[in-house]
Amino acid sequence: MIAQMEWATAARVAATSPEQLLELFDRHLRDGDLEALAALYEPEAVFFTASGDRLSGRDEIRAGLADLVALEPTVGVRAVQVLSAGATALVISDWSMGVRELGGSPIRVPGSGAAVVRRQSDGEWLIAIDHP
Repeated sequence: MIAQMEWATAARVAATSPEQLLELFDRHLRDGDLEALAALYEPEAVFFTASGDRLSGRDEIRAGLADLVALEPTVGVRAVQVLSAGATALVISDWSMGVRELGGSPIRVPGSGAAVVRRQSDGEWLIAIDHP
């Protein structure tokens, strides 16, 4: 039991920079780890979907991300610019996502996004506002 608890603790990696936060998002999405993805957001975070819907709070964001995880996408996210002031940063990113169409043909969708991220009191960076 102790070994299992140590593994669970060790598996949770906290982002120590805005750039690492993007890397973790990329990794968790690629791995299909919905819970780890949701944990990258502040409890009262806001996420704007591609269709313009506003998801508020971790529970709504988790539900919205579940649809994306279900696609089993290949992803790549890269910070283009990080503008920071103290414990708050604006992260501008480029991303590319590959999915398979119903017929099995792969398609690649590029995009860019912006996120407001904040350093928490324990030093971890979390997403406050996400507009992918």
